[in-house]
Amino acid sequence: MSNTTGQRSRIWGVPLVYNTMSRNCFVELKKYIHFSDNQKLTKGDKMSKVTPLHDMLNKLLAQFGVFHSLLSVDEAMVPYFSRHSAKMFIQGKSICFSYKIWMLCGNDGYSYHISIICQGKDEHASKELLGTRVVIKMVDFISVNSVI
Repeated sequence: MSNTTGQRSRIWGVPLVYNTMSRNCFVELKKYIHFSDNQKLTKGDKMSKVTPLHDMLNKLLAQFGVFHSLLSVDEAMVPYFSRHSAKMFIQGKSICFSYKIWMLCGNDGYSYHISIICQGKDEHASKELLGTRVVIKMVDFISVNSVI
């Protein structure tokens, strides 16, 4: 309960929201938030519980973004301290265990596409490096979603 209280103060730091909802209401809502049906999870997809939310976010990012002439592909490390098989170990980083997220961004920082990387057995067998695969995937995304 104390962890939830700390999360609540961080997440709901806006006074309007914080004063609208009691702690018990927040805990009750948090208990029932689910993004997918457990009966319809894709076997082998480590992120299948958040895939519907991820797909919706990418659709909205592409819908409301106007591509710049200068684009970059950037990686971000999202720290996660609990157990999950999609976490990656990266030696030499200050946060060793985390999720790796790649983003296609404009020169103003707007993200057009976000890709969560979960390396499986088939990806280790690929001859292309991870960065090469991600950039090719992002370029394919640009060609599909841009209008010339």
